[in-house]
Amino acid sequence: MIIAIKAVALLILVLGAIVFFKPRIFKGMISFWKIGKRLYYLAAIRILFAAILLFGASECRQRGLVIGIGVIFLVSGLFIAVLGLERCRAMVSWMERWSDFFLRLLTIMPLALAALLFFAT
Repeated sequence: MIIAIKAVALLILVLGAIVFFKPRIFKGMISFWKIGKRLYYLAAIRILFAAILLFGASECRQRGLVIGIGVIFLVSGLFIAVLGLERCRAMVSWMERWSDFFLRLLTIMPLALAALLFFAT
């Protein structure tokens, strides 16, 4: 499970780096997730990541940290499912209008989470 947790951390790190250096690509990804019921797939991916983190936490050096990040993923996945497509699409449309500077600034959080996951395993 440690390898799976590191894979999740690496994916977060790569996506964070893409957003930091090329925010326009992120806006394209946002447009992709708005179509049809794809937001529900995003919720399922977040819940899958949460399951990987929560089930693998017992093998990590910093269990509490991994559990905390897993809970964040779980809550965010459930949040998408509970809000429904229309509200989530409205939020995604709002995110598309964010400036490149603001996106870069927000990218610091996922990059820090990925670094913490690497540290915790």
